[in-house]
Amino acid sequence: WKLLISIIGEFVNSVINELLWGDVKIVHGKPRHSQSQGSIERANRDVKDMLATWMAETKSTDWPSGLKFIQFRKNRAFHSGIGRSPYEAMFGCPARLGVASIGLPVDEISSLKSEEDIECILKSNKDEGAEENVPCTSNLEQLTSDLELVDQRKQNILDARQSSAHNLEKQALKMVKTSNRKYDELNVGTTVRLSIPDVDRARGSPRNVLAVVTEVKDDLYKLCTESGFLKHMYTRSEINPCKANLLDLSTVLKSAGQAEKPLSLREAATVNSISGAQGYTRCQCKTKCKTNTCACRSASRICNSKCHGSLHCENKKK
Repeated sequence: WKLLISIIGEFVNSVINELLWGDVKIVHGKPRHSQSQGSIERANRDVKDMLATWMAETKSTDWPSGLKFIQFRKNRAFHSGIGRSPYEAMFGCPARLGVASIGLPVDEISSLKSEEDIECILKSNKDEGAEENVPCTSNLEQLTSDLELVDQRKQNILDARQSSAHNLEKQALKMVKTSNRKYDELNVGTTVRLSIPDVDRARGSPRNVLAVVTEVKDDLYKLCTESGFLKHMYTRSEINPCKANLLDLSTVLKSAGQAEKPLSLREAATVNSISGAQGYTRCQCKTKCKTNTCACRSASRICNSKCHGSLHCENKKK
């Protein structure tokens, strides 16, 4: 089997599901999952800020040229989650900077005072490597020493990665404990409020969906609305309990039993909205939306302000 993993499963084009890929299994993930997307957005924000600083320092607008410097700077920065820099977690040693990056012995770097000292060390290393008629015994000893060095480096890399994984587990447990102290556990039957992302609701639609907790498993909550069960389970930080139980558990379960399939959050928002669906339904046409190749026209819907920028459009109210 081959896996095609999409973290934004709701946006996968329906055509993909119709393709005859016998050895492909599509795995749909939860869109905009806070546990994963937040870290990506923070990392992107850090890169953006570092790039802006680099452009200011170098007085250059050629930001693509600065990406390699920003990448290296970020990779050698200390990461509190893994207890070391990403570079050290990958290669088992700190990143080398300056003269250390050209392969000079560590014990000789501290004694360098001028450029001539560097040239002398490099020339000395070159002369040692050019020696001829070295006895076979010396070659064997050198080979053994090199193999031991390689094994030691492999062990350092393995130790660094195992320690990083252990530190990540400790960080995850710490976050869970912090979350448990901040949020009280909810019982089955509690009415909760689930926020709807802006991209999933139409204008004039409610900002939240009311649901009932039907199951608690591994600190994840299974929710059910009056329109049906929600597909995904939610963490405690994603839902807010209502002061009163506005929905009756048995009534909600009875009405949800009539639903054909579980709903995504967007589908639940659409059912509860008198304005219909919004989400990412928009077109990016550049041909004035004259034909049914326009997603809006083919759906018998006029274009809105989020469609195709400021380009001219003929699929609007006269």
